[in-house]
Amino acid sequence: MMAATLDAFRGQIIPSCPLDRISQPTAVAGVFAHLVSRAGSRGTGTVIPVDGGISTTR
Repeated sequence: MMAATLDAFRGQIIPSCPLDRISQPTAVAGVFAHLVSRAGSRGTGTVIPVDGGISTTR
C-alpha cells in the first residue's frame, strides 16, 4: 500500500526513523506471533507500535 510513497520519498522518510530503516513484513509477523501465543494473552488493551521507533520520538 505504501510502495508508491516509498518509491517517491524513501530518501526523506528513512532519515526520520530512529532505527534508520523502514519496517519489513517480518516485523509485523513477529508481533502477530507474539499476540497469538500464550504470552500474548497477558496484553489487554495494549498498543504495540511497529513503526521503526517514530512514535517514541514525537
